[in-house]
Amino acid sequence: MPHKIQPKTLAKATIFCSSFLLFFLQPLITKILLPYYGGGQMVWVTALVFFQVVLLLGYAYVHLLTYLPQNIQKMIHYSLLAVSLWFIFSFNLTISPSSENYFIDLMLTLTRLIGLPFFLLASTSPLIQYWVEPKEKQKTYKLYAISNLASVFSLILYPFIVEPLFGIAMQSILFAFTYLVYVILLIVFSYQIVEQEPNKFHWYITEKTSMILRWIAFPAVASSLLVSITNQLTTDITPTPFVWMAPLFLYLLTFILVFSEKSVYNRMVFSIVFFLALLKFVILYDLALGMSSAISTYGLMIFASAMICHGEVYLIKPRSQNLTLFYFCLSLGGALGGIFAGVIVPIIFSTLLETPIAIFGVLVILFISMSVDPKSRQTLHTHLITTSLLVFTTIAFTGILFYNNHLFAKTGESFSRNFFGVLLVKISSKDGITVKNLVHGNTLHGTQIMNQEYNLVPTTYFGQGSGIEWLIDSLDNEKKIKMGVVGLGVGTLAGYRDKVAEIQFYEINPDVVNIAKNEFDYLKSFPGKLTIHDGDARLQLAQQEPQNFDVLVIDAFSSDSIPTHLLTKEALEIYQRHLIPGGVIAYHISNRHLDLSPIIGTLAKDAGLASRLYETNENIPWYVSKSTWVFVSKDPVGFGEKIRTSRRLWTDDYSSIFTIIR
Repeated sequence: MPHKIQPKTLAKATIFCSSFLLFFLQPLITKILLPYYGGGQMVWVTALVFFQVVLLLGYAYVHLLTYLPQNIQKMIHYSLLAVSLWFIFSFNLTISPSSENYFIDLMLTLTRLIGLPFFLLASTSPLIQYWVEPKEKQKTYKLYAISNLASVFSLILYPFIVEPLFGIAMQSILFAFTYLVYVILLIVFSYQIVEQEPNKFHWYITEKTSMILRWIAFPAVASSLLVSITNQLTTDITPTPFVWMAPLFLYLLTFILVFSEKSVYNRMVFSIVFFLALLKFVILYDLALGMSSAISTYGLMIFASAMICHGEVYLIKPRSQNLTLFYFCLSLGGALGGIFAGVIVPIIFSTLLETPIAIFGVLVILFISMSVDPKSRQTLHTHLITTSLLVFTTIAFTGILFYNNHLFAKTGESFSRNFFGVLLVKISSKDGITVKNLVHGNTLHGTQIMNQEYNLVPTTYFGQGSGIEWLIDSLDNEKKIKMGVVGLGVGTLAGYRDKVAEIQFYEINPDVVNIAKNEFDYLKSFPGKLTIHDGDARLQLAQQEPQNFDVLVIDAFSSDSIPTHLLTKEALEIYQRHLIPGGVIAYHISNRHLDLSPIIGTLAKDAGLASRLYETNENIPWYVSKSTWVFVSKDPVGFGEKIRTSRRLWTDDYSSIFTIIR
């Protein structure tokens, strides 16, 4: 007779499987959707808000189920599981993004594609914790820790093993069959649970209102900081699973450390860690950091803050009879914090103020916790010096962050914020030279010199001595060329008005278009035919008839937030269709963190094209920046270095940023 698996073992296995799938599905679906929404960091931030909202709905669903008889609970849940299996095994990826409101459109798309499976996965942990035997109730917080451990394991596995080895199609198959295993585990476990009386419904809540508000507010601050730091980190580096999941990994790690059988949370220890994290964060706040420095700085901040937020919640956790209410409040706080940082703040403020607001919220949590904790009041004199120092420095540094944002905005002639981030036009003067810059995060998107002598001269990566200047000069000088440009910036390439007869720009960010038209002179001074196509460049080019460009410039990678869907085999095929015979694709790939040349070299080799690398030398004017270009053409490009290739061809099904980090 086969050995019967213990219900508690099944409970652990089912919770582990559901949480693993939950955080496998998040990067997978977001990676699938990135090409359709411009490949920017706000796709990740919007998805993060969606996941938190659905998590809340899952916890609310479980809380409501507890008021029903257990046989009714099972019947409802089995029905939803059956529908979700049909959902997954008949998955139909049909996406038509609307540019009117990217946020709402993306939320609706996520709901349609994965709403029900994600909802059920999110509800599994609290549901099983409610279904466990009454005598095991005191150990339910250990199951919560197991849930977060599985989530962390998934977050580690995806960027380092799954993404580099498997394409999207294989990842989707792995998810589908693992989800089937999860459904079987859950059904088997549900048949072994001890029948329990449903909760009695009350029109009142047995817990104190002040306690419930803390259950909601404390995780809300942690969630708000997670979303805001994710936004800043993916703006400064690149919106990929590897970078996006780093702060989420640390955020979930705090749940494991706090809700384990022996919680490691100590208020004074982590208050000091928070102070040190804040000190490092503020010192390096306005600097252009490398990838490792950026991740460590932002990561330490989210870890220290989340430890305080979740640790203080753990100290006031309820008894088991209010377990589902407690989890609902945690998820409600997470959703509210995500909506605040991901939706409300971008509408209210034009600069990135959500991070300092959340940091200030951590300070408020410490104040509240110490003021209502009897032990803290009794031993307050032993912590007076440390606490005073923490309070003083936190207020001072939070004030500095607000001041920096205010000063940053004040120095700009104009600034704006939308789905794609914050744009700032800065004007500066030195030695009689006035310069106007367009800045996005730490990335310069274009420069115009306002003095008459240099007014319409191409600058930065496109000026004298740059790869694009060499390419334009090397073409047939008897006629002006037709040029396509993916990425508008300030329209600098329109400065080649003596050599370009027609130029077409492709730009997804409407604020960039408005700024380039109204704040800079390159576009308005171009004498030839100039067209700006709004929307994602690849989608626009795919829908157009062949444009017969002499040169197609792909300038979407100077920002560190790169759209990988512009670097695939399928994308190159679209570009080729728009070239004249002998036309050239010019990739501008200057990037602080990523070496993109092997990827393009492999794409060119696969397509039977020639490719060459061009880097600016030291002898360039002061208004020109060092840059790196790769030229791809059917005809051998007789200038520059040959390019080494990558191990694997990037396609719409496969790409891995981890393989090209410098």
